[in-house]
Amino acid sequence: MRLFRRQAISVALAFSTALGLTPVFAVMLELQPDNPANAPSAAPYASIAVNNELQDVVTLLKQGERKEAKLQLARFLARHPQDPRATEVAGLIFMEEKNWKMAIVSFRRVLSVNPAQTSARSKLGVSLLMDGQRQEGAAELQRVVSINKADGMARRYLGWLAETQGDTKAALGHYTEAIGDPRFGAGMMSEFHVLTAKLFNQTQQYDKTIKLLAPLIGKADSSRTGRGGELVLASAYLEQGDKAAAARLIRSLEKTLPSVNPDLRLAQAALFKLEKDYPKARERLQAIIKENPAYSRLASLQLSEVYVLEGNRKQAIGVLESLVSKAEKKDLSPLLARLTALQFDRGSPADAIKTLKEHSVQNPSVKYLLAEAQARNHQYAVALRTVNELLAESPQFAGAHYLAAMLYIHENKPSEAEAGFLQAVKLIPAFVDAWVELGDLYISANALPKAESTLQKALEANPDNPTLLFKLASILDQSGKTAQANSAYRRIVEKMPNHAPALQKLALNLSTDSSTLSEAQKLAERAYALAQNEPSIQDTYGWVLVQSGDLKKGTPLLEAAVKAAQHHREHLSSHDESDDHSHESNNLAEGNAYYHLGVAYMKGGKYAEGAAYLNRALHSGVDSGTRTQIASLLK
Repeated sequence: MRLFRRQAISVALAFSTALGLTPVFAVMLELQPDNPANAPSAAPYASIAVNNELQDVVTLLKQGERKEAKLQLARFLARHPQDPRATEVAGLIFMEEKNWKMAIVSFRRVLSVNPAQTSARSKLGVSLLMDGQRQEGAAELQRVVSINKADGMARRYLGWLAETQGDTKAALGHYTEAIGDPRFGAGMMSEFHVLTAKLFNQTQQYDKTIKLLAPLIGKADSSRTGRGGELVLASAYLEQGDKAAAARLIRSLEKTLPSVNPDLRLAQAALFKLEKDYPKARERLQAIIKENPAYSRLASLQLSEVYVLEGNRKQAIGVLESLVSKAEKKDLSPLLARLTALQFDRGSPADAIKTLKEHSVQNPSVKYLLAEAQARNHQYAVALRTVNELLAESPQFAGAHYLAAMLYIHENKPSEAEAGFLQAVKLIPAFVDAWVELGDLYISANALPKAESTLQKALEANPDNPTLLFKLASILDQSGKTAQANSAYRRIVEKMPNHAPALQKLALNLSTDSSTLSEAQKLAERAYALAQNEPSIQDTYGWVLVQSGDLKKGTPLLEAAVKAAQHHREHLSSHDESDDHSHESNNLAEGNAYYHLGVAYMKGGKYAEGAAYLNRALHSGVDSGTRTQIASLLK
């Protein structure tokens, strides 16, 4: 049964790690509001309207000279015991000392004199948060931003609080508002730019990270911010496969960071992995595991991926088993998703199911993985029973609704499947796989207008998501709305220049018109350079070359595509495809490959071979327009 669409390990992993990302870099501290040690420092945002004498105290605090700052403040208070500005500075010192209760007393005293003092109110909100009074603290911070939208301290902590609650959209809203704070300077990279870009990376919006940070490299408000920005931007380039851009940033970081810095080593390992220099990637990751315990889990995950890329699944499983044995409950789901996926790849479904059963009690995410594993092992009825038990216990688990819907497709119950997908995207509008499957469900029912409107709704919730844009473009193609489809493909290519499938589809569509044939060839060349072994790209590039008169170069590509299409059909015939609604589109792709090769042979004077392939195309499945063209050629 087809449960996976695009290289995500599983839905449970996706929602345990914020939409399925395993980023190159990660925030190492768990963001927990009840743990003040993990909170951001308030010092960078601690502005106070003070006179020159008190400004010296604030400056000393920012420089870490707390003892001298306290002495100067004590002298000032001896002369001006009722000065509210001094009381606010005292509260700031209490914050730095994490004496939250005394900080709260200080700021409330300031506000009793001047309730409109937003700088004191933002510090009060933070102190309340750190003292465990989450609701009260958040309320005070919300009052601040209702008055001053760009208040840096309030936005930083409201964003941090949103992140701890998994509300990425709200966190982004707070950080982007803070970017407008005039204290951070126009045209300068602040911590808020870096925080915003990190969240863009977490939600796979790498193009937005690049657009935000690339113009500000070398223009940071501090060296710390600059290094952070370079790391996050390098991560975006690495995720997009831009080795050259990532390498430039990593070389810059190597000049400013110690060679043993774990973030630098992670970046180097990711670059080596992209360059397929797996021994060097392993060397960096193993050094992190040995020397940086706080980074050990992340480095071990990356190491397991390197072993997989090297074909050493046994070693990768060993690394993951070690992580699972030491993992806390909250970390189990993504680890088990990876581990059991590898166990399946090695042909050991029984081991995967056994592993999951051991950890599934009172853990909804792991129970989801168990149901998924049972389905992958063709135990569909058992899987459906498991997932329905899970939904009875956790009705808000969007991934379980998705899996139930997939199982209902297998059971040929489209109404139940539709209800499951709709509930999944209602619970999590960013659930891209569920949107795509819902669209495919409508396509399989020949309800193309409904499929189109569904993908439009999906894009309203997830603007410019390349997966959703590509699916919408495919639906528009099937509906005969070629111009609109091309517009969608162009939007993808603008944001992701190396998106080979979009390049291929756009090239194929443009090849039908002599006025755009030159552009089609350039696009097809780009796609082929990115994925030379992909049959559909071989077919499109070969077809465009044939259309352009280059039979010598184009025909071998079309022959390779046909050979791959035949192999794919033979592979499908040996597997259960009754539940895979991509079967019809596979037939269509094979038919087009036969048609293109048939035309190429005829243009090259091989009429008998060409006619044979054109007839095969008719029997394999092509659209009505192509049928008409074949009939004309066979006259």
